[in-house]
Amino acid sequence: MLPSLTASPVEPPKMRVTRPVAMVSLKPIVGGPATFSQALIRQLNEAALRENIALLVDADARGSHALSGFLVINANAGAVRLTHVWDVVNANGERIARISGEENVRVLAAGQDTWAAVSPALVAAIADKVITRLSADVRPAAPLAAEAVR
Repeated sequence: MLPSLTASPVEPPKMRVTRPVAMVSLKPIVGGPATFSQALIRQLNEAALRENIALLVDADARGSHALSGFLVINANAGAVRLTHVWDVVNANGERIARISGEENVRVLAAGQDTWAAVSPALVAAIADKVITRLSADVRPAAPLAAEAVR
């Protein structure tokens, strides 16, 4: 007997859709060139997705929280240090956390742009650090064990 030539319907893969634990508005990042900020925003968004946080990058978007970032880069004797400071504010505009860090980039080649010296791997690492901390700051508190039993 020959196999049937009619295709059986293919069921689409099932996707598990979950509600984000928080919706965070990302404010414009101050201090870096646009190309650097765009790369950082992409990495922040990827890290946020892994933490089940919706990162809203539209200027008019309103989330339960907002994240503002400030970047400073310094070169001294060929060594580059990137400082990043992030404020997390609630819906009332009150700062609930400040996330900060300093990253040693690497030694510059003669005439190299300081921002270009920051590797994509370091950009991803900064995004991971920021979102991991943000996640802890914006997640709703878990119910107490006694309340869960009721």
